[in-house]
Amino acid sequence: MLAVLNWDTLRTRRLLHQTDMFYRIHHGKINIKMPPFICQLATPIITTRSTQNHPLLYQHPYARVNVFKYSLFPHSIYVWNSLPAAAVTADSSKSFQKAALPVIQEKQSSWEKRTV
Repeated sequence: MLAVLNWDTLRTRRLLHQTDMFYRIHHGKINIKMPPFICQLATPIITTRSTQNHPLLYQHPYARVNVFKYSLFPHSIYVWNSLPAAAVTADSSKSFQKAALPVIQEKQSSWEKRTV
């Protein structure tokens, strides 16, 4: 039925909207402040993977339990750091979602299986 209606899975939509909320908080589009344990990396990590070469990387907080690990900020940071620069520097929420959706669709299964 999802293929017939051309819908994404619920998991994909959740990841997209959770990361979109992080985008809005980061860019000050909504009145929610980052918690004190969330900090942006002063010097971006240079990797060989082209998706991690944007200057807006965040340090991933340590999560001992799954309740915290999959909550808004820790899980969104994990996805955010994997997005291309075109997505994280987008001008609007719509353009962010359009740029982030293909990456989320491609990598969602590996994010769900990760261990921190």
